[in-house]
Amino acid sequence: GINAEYMGDSKKMNWKVKLYLLNESGNWDDAGTGMLQVSTSELAPEEVHLRIDAAEDVGQDGGSVSIERYRKLNPRLSEYPRTLLLCKVEKYFNYERQQEDKIITWVDDVSNEELAISFLDAAVADEVWRIICAVTKIDPGASRKRGWFSDTDISTFPEPKVGALDNVIAAVGAHRELFTYVVLIRPSFLQSLSGVFSSAEDLDAIEELKKVNSLIRFLVLCADRAILEKLLSDENYLLTFGALEYDTENLRPTGEGGENHEVITRHRRFLTEEAHQQTITPIEDPNVQSRIRLCFRLSYLRDSVIASYIDDSVNNIITQTLQANQREIAAYVFREDGSFLSAAFGAFFVDLRRSIAFLTEAMALLKALIELEPKVNALLLLAKHDIYGLITQALEGLVQADVTPQERTALSLSLLDVASMLNSINPTPFADFLLSSSAPERPRQLVAFFAQFLATGDEGLQVMTVELLRQLLDPLCDRREELTDFVYEKVLPPLLVRIVPKPAENVSIRTHSDFVVHFIDLLCFCLRTHSFRIRSYVIREKVGKQLNDIFPSLTDKAVHLAIVKFYKTIVASHDEYLHKHLICNDLLDVVVAIFLCHARRPNVVTSACLELFELLWRGNLNKLINYFVPRYKTKLEEAGFGTHIARVVRKWEQINETEAQRIDENTQIDGRRGSSLDVRRDSDDEYFETEEAANLTKKNEEPLEEVKSNEARQTISKIVEGMHRVAIHPEEEESPFIHRSSPTRPGVTNISPSSQRHGGGLKIEFDVPFDIDEDKRAGPPLEEDPALKKTKSEA
Repeated sequence: GINAEYMGDSKKMNWKVKLYLLNESGNWDDAGTGMLQVSTSELAPEEVHLRIDAAEDVGQDGGSVSIERYRKLNPRLSEYPRTLLLCKVEKYFNYERQQEDKIITWVDDVSNEELAISFLDAAVADEVWRIICAVTKIDPGASRKRGWFSDTDISTFPEPKVGALDNVIAAVGAHRELFTYVVLIRPSFLQSLSGVFSSAEDLDAIEELKKVNSLIRFLVLCADRAILEKLLSDENYLLTFGALEYDTENLRPTGEGGENHEVITRHRRFLTEEAHQQTITPIEDPNVQSRIRLCFRLSYLRDSVIASYIDDSVNNIITQTLQANQREIAAYVFREDGSFLSAAFGAFFVDLRRSIAFLTEAMALLKALIELEPKVNALLLLAKHDIYGLITQALEGLVQADVTPQERTALSLSLLDVASMLNSINPTPFADFLLSSSAPERPRQLVAFFAQFLATGDEGLQVMTVELLRQLLDPLCDRREELTDFVYEKVLPPLLVRIVPKPAENVSIRTHSDFVVHFIDLLCFCLRTHSFRIRSYVIREKVGKQLNDIFPSLTDKAVHLAIVKFYKTIVASHDEYLHKHLICNDLLDVVVAIFLCHARRPNVVTSACLELFELLWRGNLNKLINYFVPRYKTKLEEAGFGTHIARVVRKWEQINETEAQRIDENTQIDGRRGSSLDVRRDSDDEYFETEEAANLTKKNEEPLEEVKSNEARQTISKIVEGMHRVAIHPEEEESPFIHRSSPTRPGVTNISPSSQRHGGGLKIEFDVPFDIDEDKRAGPPLEEDPALKKTKSEA
């Protein structure tokens, strides 16, 4: 009958196709492109309808198909003007598949038209073809056009018989397509071949067995999905795998003359005695059970039996067949009522090994789904059954389970793989679980497992944990900010604590080195993803100092490389605060030490150090260069590696030359200004030497002292607002109080009087993080004291 899982929702059967009509000259006319819908009627579930809807009204493009022909294909064209095709799948129509099974053709007796639907994907065509076959009661493998072969050709094709296989082999060589067609439509052919194979095995007739092997091998390698499904069906799989046991490379000669042969690998024994189908809960649908067995046999055939001589075409066909069958199984497992998942998760902890294996297989089914919407629906269904809570409880159960450490690691890795797979589809359910306020203890337990796996687990667990944490640090969901806060507050702190291993954990040096490497890799990812949060975290927690402290105890090259990459990422970030953090704490000492350790034997660590040195001069990082060269130049030159930082030193010299030139220019300007005022200052000195001027100056001294702490501060603040460095020269300010010291104001680093009489002045330095133009450095002139101005005028 029709697969109810497929036909229950017409939205699942909606694909883009092209429709063609055969014209009188024998050519195909393009009838348009549209979306194919396959649906059933509620009143008649066994009836299947095909409908193709275009993006615009039919007949508007001026194509070769007339509007009268469209009315034949769609009798309700006036009601549905955009519908290209509206018909029912009839049992008596001759449906066929052509051109690599991507085209389905048939003759519609109602409209008296021969139609063809072309699919972009062969897997989609397979789904539609199966539904058509379910209605018409024909073999899904009958995809060849029967018109190629006459009834005489089919009836005269030789039947396999004992001692007469040469006739079959000769017929196969002459008509290969006829052979595959006969295998599909004549059920007795494979039954007869199975009888010949059994007789040859009983008689130990190795030559007959090799002939059967050649026929089965030809069918397997013909790259046809229908043939593969028929060969691996419950009725024929023992014949298929039994015949493939007698490949020449799988036979070992025995006896004195090598007349006898021994089979090296017995595939039938493995399939019947060693491989057993296990289910977490009974599967009632026999069709689904058959599909599960078929998927296992296909995988075994591809990965073990024909792995040495399989080609790309056969591999692609097997993969497509696997995915098509897995989609049918997924439709049963993830059906909307959730009955199967409820039963499976209800017995989850009865057998933990089997339950974890079920989750792994369920993820394989999700991967087989082509469209994103079914994947998301399956994920939401799993989240509804608290999948992440089950994973956390399963990890707890493995701690107490009676299993070997290797098995515990493998099962834990499978659970993390499941969480990563679900998170890659949609991270929102995982974020809701971690940020849940109803049961906060479960997220804490999962985070504790993350820290444990990363610090003490094997390399596989560490890699999977880091990958899962990366997904949390850069999620594509609405709760991204909350999830990032959760990682920085709940996940990273326990990992940083384990930088120094705890003696009670008895962690090997190799495991701890791997943990440090993965943790630093995670920090580098954070530096590239969201620099603001990681900046405050690195500075606050002193991450660099902790990494430098463990450097002497870890001699692994991977750890050294990771440390250099960490600092290289910081340097490349061009973050002023992180650069200042490097300078103030001398954190680059460890980079130079690592370089000196490995420079004698060039390797990837040395290359990473040289890349960091190159970043300094290429990135115009003047502050880091002014710190790096004076501190490490002599040490590196004494060790014989001065040439490795030659470009950095050259850049440092250029910076200093530019600074010296700027200072000289400012000094020359100050000197010219001072000499131009000598004449005026001499006349001023003569004036102040008089007794009257001295008395007047003393008289005006007192009010100036009173306004020093108020008016002078306000005036200076106006001058230096927004400046980095300001110089006030005597020729611009002649007020007497300008030579006195002033209390430090907010933003003022240093206020000191000039040490020279001429060309000097008050020097004020500020810690404002931006520069100003040269012509604005002196600021606006101060207003003179009125009393002093009047005295000068009288003089």
